[in-house]
Amino acid sequence: MTPRLRPTCVFFALLLATGLAAAPAPSDTTRAAYLLVLGRAPTSDAGAADMAAAFATAREQLQGNAGLQTAVAAQARADAFGGAEVDAPAATALTYAAQVTAHLAWLDTHPDANAQVLQQAYRYVINRDVYEEELAYWNEQPARYSYVMLVACIEDWARRNQPGLMVTAGTPTVSINCEFLTAARLSPADAAVARKLIGLGDITTPGYHVVAPGAAHLKSAGGIHFVAAGATD
Repeated sequence: MTPRLRPTCVFFALLLATGLAAAPAPSDTTRAAYLLVLGRAPTSDAGAADMAAAFATAREQLQGNAGLQTAVAAQARADAFGGAEVDAPAATALTYAAQVTAHLAWLDTHPDANAQVLQQAYRYVINRDVYEEELAYWNEQPARYSYVMLVACIEDWARRNQPGLMVTAGTPTVSINCEFLTAARLSPADAAVARKLIGLGDITTPGYHVVAPGAAHLKSAGGIHFVAAGATD
């Protein structure tokens, strides 16, 4: 026999349905814009028509909220450096993407700090120290990567090369399905706009479709265009 809902259950079910109807889930475009500006996804759709408008809306929210600015700065620093104790100065930029970009520029001139970030990433993903050969491998890359992008790359490499992990090699690759990221898939057109908004530049190599600070030389698994920041859950 199918159980009957109590009146109170019906009421809360209708209330939940009404609330969901009033607060639609954010579109991928809005989600991506907020990831770039705030480092986290919005809880509801902002109603923006396109990537540039959604980015502007998120930035306006950030400009007028000191508490939010503090949270974004903390998120950018955590995503850039992980748990490494580095003496990088506070970024003066406003958006999450601009702050992480500034932190990466600092890492590029501080190899000891970059080695600390790599150490943190390897310990977090595969529970071991980074090898000297791997330090050389990452230093030979054309750019420095944030802690979260390193974690995503190591996770992808480890998943594809188990069992018997040896030394990290190959093309640094990030998957949209990485459990350590918050991501939003985009069309090629929206991805192109997003790249310009954060100064990432045009795609020079097919498949290098990750949209994140400093990610111009990261390959996207499956060739998917997507925005990514560190997971906040």
